Amino acid sequence: MALGPDHPTIAIRLNNLGRLLGELGDLKGARDYLERAVDIASKSLGEEHPNTVLIRRNLESLPK
Repeated sequence: MALGPDHPTIAIRLNNLGRLLGELGDLKGARDYLERAVDIASKSLGEEHPNTVLIRRNLESLPK
């Protein structure tokens, strides 16, 4: 089964990749993945959905 580019599962996968890149020290890459994940989750799940909130927290927790 193929998932579209804005499917909520894609947001979760991008979140996971973003967190991994952050742990590896690639903050720009992490930020790129997490920003895309937040965008997808917000549109497909809504701003208040627990997954959207979690992904947004992961993005906000990255060092500036």
